[in-house]
Amino acid sequence: MPSDNRRFAAAGLAAVGIGMGMPGYQTPAETPDRVSPETLDLAARLIIATVANLAAP
Repeated sequence: MPSDNRRFAAAGLAAVGIGMGMPGYQTPAETPDRVSPETLDLAARLIIATVANLAAP
């Protein structure tokens, strides 16, 4: 799925995309009531663990 990260990558910047399989992503159908708290929690944990791993010596 094309997303904002592709524009950053095309500009030569490091970029990562994390997809969570939400129907209607980046459309008017993307509303807060359709976000799964469990999926959001898992995505946040993935990002935190990745940043911690990259920051480790």
